[in-house]
Amino acid sequence: MSTVPPTILQDFNLFLETRFIPYSQSRNAKPNPKFDERSLNWEVSLYHTTPNSKPRLILTSPYSAGIGGCPSYSPSFCPSIDYVNDIIYETDTGYCVKNRYQKTKIEPNSITILWSLVLDSDAINYPNFESWADSMGFDSDSRRAESTYKQSLAIGLALRAALGDDALDKLHSMLQDY
Repeated sequence: MSTVPPTILQDFNLFLETRFIPYSQSRNAKPNPKFDERSLNWEVSLYHTTPNSKPRLILTSPYSAGIGGCPSYSPSFCPSIDYVNDIIYETDTGYCVKNRYQKTKIEPNSITILWSLVLDSDAINYPNFESWADSMGFDSDSRRAESTYKQSLAIGLALRAALGDDALDKLHSMLQDY
């Protein structure tokens, strides 16, 4: 497994802004969800910077993490009412329940976000939806799969337009084993 330098965003003149979205307002929201169906959700904006110029927005995209991303999550813990309420609090507010009075924000890992975007951008390397769907294990007759493909294609095109093919290929290579 390769090691991703912690400065990868700076190395490519990139930076991220995140805005927390409460679970109930997210694209993943369900009425009366089980606690383990909840998720942490953000809107992420990726910017490209160059010296002496204003940062340029590359793209804005939703980003989600399951309850494993909640600071109070414990895979070996038997769910109690307090534990479930802690998960609900964190997915609804974006703040760590353990530091509830200090208002410690739950932030996604920026390298994981970049990896996710670069992984999605791979859609630009397929000649058409059917080829992409077959490679990714999607049903090519699925409208949902086609929507995912179109979103991934838009991410890939935005990244390529901002960074160029060489930089995007280098990012993909650096993050492939992340």
